Parts: sequence; structure tokens; C-alpha cells
Amino acid sequence: MKKTEAYQILSDLIFKGFITVAATIGNKHMILKTVNDREFDMIKFRSGTDKGPEYITRFNTFFLAYSVFMVDGYNMLQDREENIRTLQEFFCKVPIKFYEKIISETSIIRDKSYDSLKFLEGYTYTDSARWKWKALNGAFPNSTVFTGIPGSSDLGINAHQENWVHINRMVDDFDSNSREFETAVLIASASNPKGAKQIRSRHDSNTQNVEDRRKKLAHEGYIDVDTWSPEGWAAPVDTAEELVAELERQISGVKDKHDVFMENYLKSMNDQAEAQSRQAEERLKKMSEEGNQALITGSQRALTTKEAKALFSSPSEKSHVISVLSDEQSTVEGKEKYMSKIGSKVLTGKK
Repeated sequence: MKKTEAYQILSDLIFKGFITVAATIGNKHMILKTVNDREFDMIKFRSGTDKGPEYITRFNTFFLAYSVFMVDGYNMLQDREENIRTLQEFFCKVPIKFYEKIISETSIIRDKSYDSLKFLEGYTYTDSARWKWKALNGAFPNSTVFTGIPGSSDLGINAHQENWVHINRMVDDFDSNSREFETAVLIASASNPKGAKQIRSRHDSNTQNVEDRRKKLAHEGYIDVDTWSPEGWAAPVDTAEELVAELERQISGVKDKHDVFMENYLKSMNDQAEAQSRQAEERLKKMSEEGNQALITGSQRALTTKEAKALFSSPSEKSHVISVLSDEQSTVEGKEKYMSKIGSKVLTGKK
């Protein structure tokens, strides 16, 4: 179900109390509606405690009677107790093919109402829903004055309305407590500005997180933590629900495309480092076998003129082992004399 469709269904379920579907039975044009929890309880009471073969027939006929909103333009929610009995007797006489058709139609709208429930919190945070909540000013949304449908207040509130009211009251309480807290911090700042500033900063951060979550839900409809796929990149963790879902996946060892990419990248880097290490070892081994001992150990200093000549005078020789004086043995004058001329060739110091 798309967000736009879900929000429209929720608007009807909350501000009318039900969603509807049209059906024709013989020459009767009907509008059927969803049945809420309070009505469902009454259906079970009216069906009786006897669970014999006739119980299913009684239950189904009463269920259909409670599902009817209008018949040929007449509102069946008015004078409902009298109309329920009339409708129940009518459905007892309906041919089975019409009977099944009505059951099928009511099942469709019932499933839609269930599917839209996961969008309820997101819809509650939309501007239009919050404006309507403020317009109610504490009244229940099934009020006849608000719905404009005579008899709607006698239906009782449905699960969507009940949860919508609960969420809105929680939002109001949070906003009210937040304003009171800000006032308290403002007063405290007169005696302890530094401490009040730190407290205000944490409070503003928490408030911003709540606001961001509300906006995300209102925009997306609901937080779908089940859309994760191993073929996708890292899932978002903007909300607590998403963060918990991601932590559960990581703890269980489940990997997504990002995890696999990083794992392969680190493995390739490790393989490359190992290959370079092996190549270096092979070069050193080859140099050792060829008698080339120009390896670096000990302390480091610049070569003297004599040492440099000894190094480059015999280019045909493979071994370039030169004994040089260590820093302790060389004089300061020698260092200063040759440092600017020789460069920084490094060889083994003589012990």
C-alpha cells in the first residue's frame, strides 16, 4: 500500500469512523462499511453462546447487518437498534451468491484498514492531522458534530481513532514538558549560566532528534525495518527502530552489500601487502645469493670522499660492503666538511 492511499484511508477511519465500499444486492443499492471492535463485540453477543450449526449463520448475518451504512440513500446508522434487526432478517433471506459477494466486499475494506494501521503514527505527525486534532479540542473524532454523519457517535471509537488520540496526547505532553523545561533552564541560567547552557544544549539535541523522527515518519509513512536486503547498501539508522534493527543484524552476523564490499576491499589490501612482502623477501634472497651485501644496519651518517670513491670506483663488482666510522668515531670537522658535498647515502657504521 502506498503512503498516499494509506493516508486517505486513515483520514476516513479517523474522521468518519470507517471506510466504505458500494455493493448492489438485487434491486438494493448499498454502501457497506468496516466494523470496529465495539461493534464486533456486539455481534458476538447477539449471535449467542450456542456454538451449534446455526451459530455461524447468526454471526454472519449480524456481521453484515452491522456492516451496512446506507440502503438506497437511507442512513442505517440512525435508529440503529431497529434497523439492525431488520437488516439481519433481510440477510437471512439473501441468496447465497449475494451473501458471498457482500462478505468478499467487506473483507477487502477490512484488509485495507488493517494494512493502513502501520502508517498511523506517520499520519498523526502530518500538519493536516495535527490541525484537526487541535480543532477537536479534546473531543473524540467520531463525534457527529465533527463527522457530519448522524449516528456516527453511537458506533464507538475504532482502533485507529483510539491510537490516534493516544499519540496526539503524547505529542502534546512532550511539547508541554519541553516548554516548561526551557522555562526552568532560563530561570536557572541567572545563577549558573555555564551549567544551564550545557543542560539546554542536551535538551535541544534530544528535542531535535524527536522532531527529525516525526518529520521522517510523516514524509515516509512508517519506518520499514524489513526492507533491508543483502543486495543493498547499508540501511539508514536515523531512528531508534532502524538502529536497533541494524544492531540485531550485525550481532547475528548478517552482511549487506556495504559489509561485503568493505570485507573484499580489506582482503584485497591485505593480499596486496602480503604479495609486496613476499616480493621484498625474494629480492633480498636473490641479492644474498648473488653476493650483494649492501644492506642497512646500525647508525646512519653521510659518506666521506674516500668512502664515496670506494663505493663507486668498482661498478663491476657486485659486493659493496664498506666499513665507515660511526658517529662517535667521526670528528665534527669531518662531518661539516663533507656533509654538504656527499649527500645522504646510508651504509653500515663500523663498530
